Amino acid sequence: MHYSKSNIIALALFCLGCSSSTYQMRHDKDGGAEIITTPDRVSPNCEKVVKDDGTQAAGFMIHILDEEKTVATATGMLTTPKACEDWKNVVEKILENGRVITLSGFGNMHSPRVEEKFSHFFKAHGTFLGNGRSMDFFSIRNNQGACYSHDPMRCD
Repeated sequence: MHYSKSNIIALALFCLGCSSSTYQMRHDKDGGAEIITTPDRVSPNCEKVVKDDGTQAAGFMIHILDEEKTVATATGMLTTPKACEDWKNVVEKILENGRVITLSGFGNMHSPRVEEKFSHFFKAHGTFLGNGRSMDFFSIRNNQGACYSHDPMRCD
């Protein structure tokens, strides 16, 4: 069987196109934001926070690699380190079992990108700097119907 060079190039481009990550952002008139992407562009994290009274807490957040290879953040609630790890584990299961991920929140993800000094790692892509864009985290769901939110009514 003989394949021409152009057929091989066309096949390679087709395969790359089918397996590439997607990223799409939507906003509504009331300030709601929605990001639709693939699991490889989403990374849940717990950040150690020392409160004013000296006690230790954890900030739950989700980092999202955008189409420009910079990182936006969906910020959650301040909670205990144990609760944060539990939330992170639930989100990781949603990511593992889905092909398309939808993050919902409130914020302006169209604001100008501002290069941050903080970097974030994504297994399939590498390490990238934050872009200063953030939204309040409402919910995350996958194409299989699995959903997580601090407010269960946001998953109905």
